[in-house]
Amino acid sequence: RYNSSNALIPNTRGSIARQVSTAYVSLLEIKEQKKYLDQLAGILKLMMSVADENEKVLLSQRMDDLKTSLLSNSSKMTEALIDFKYFATVPAPAEMQTLEQVIDSLKIPVNADEAFRIAVQKSPNLKQAEFELEAAKQNYKSEKANLYSPRVSLATSINRSGSQSDGSSSNSRSVSIGVMLSYTLDPATGYRDSAASKNVEAAQRDSDGATEELKFEIESIYPRLDSMQQIYRSQLESLNNAEVNLANLVKKLQGGEKIDLQKFGLPILDNQRQQTFICLSQKIEILTTRFSIQRTVGTLFDNVGLELTAF
Repeated sequence: RYNSSNALIPNTRGSIARQVSTAYVSLLEIKEQKKYLDQLAGILKLMMSVADENEKVLLSQRMDDLKTSLLSNSSKMTEALIDFKYFATVPAPAEMQTLEQVIDSLKIPVNADEAFRIAVQKSPNLKQAEFELEAAKQNYKSEKANLYSPRVSLATSINRSGSQSDGSSSNSRSVSIGVMLSYTLDPATGYRDSAASKNVEAAQRDSDGATEELKFEIESIYPRLDSMQQIYRSQLESLNNAEVNLANLVKKLQGGEKIDLQKFGLPILDNQRQQTFICLSQKIEILTTRFSIQRTVGTLFDNVGLELTAF
């Protein structure tokens, strides 16, 4: 049970790996959020240096919100570091991978067909169903043997006698050995045999059902992953465009060009923020899905994808 990759069963390697991975992904997410907030702080400071009085009021509000976000980010980072150390039993790496690097490191089969072929050999859920089926078959054989096998009992007796009527002595001894064969006619034995047979049928259905369920899960998760990756690639183009617009804005502000911040500057900044967090959310979703594929297929512990030794 401990070696199961089922993340829903407590205290298994699967649940521990899920908790460690969740904590690690949280650290990566918070780190990327911090990177964005630091970038935002520099841009707001630049805007403040060239803003008029009305624009400074708006920017001051933005900077107050930024301070709150930075405090929240710091608090979340502290909690995430504690969680990671608790689940992984080691401190978080000083140099952490980016989300893109972690996604690339989570190796998965190229398609659903390959994933299913591997899962048939490695899936812990299938192996558990196979073990339960074999146990039910062995129990049925045992009950069948008890039903039709005779019971053999061996009995021996020795009789000795002696007499002395005319002054002489006489001794006699007789030995008897008996073998008895008996069959149990208890109706309960037949019921147990029938129940054992039903258990085999149920275990066979569970095994077949586990295989069909696994196949369905794999065949459904790959299209979802493909859709996520297509959406992310499309969204990434929007983010790249937003960052180009922001970079041009910063270049103009640094060159002393007068920009209407309320009409042009802040909307450009807000669009880049929106695209950044949309892409961040999609990367985390892709990462979680790839991890789920590894767990489903049964390759979770062949390549967890994180540079950890806690597993």
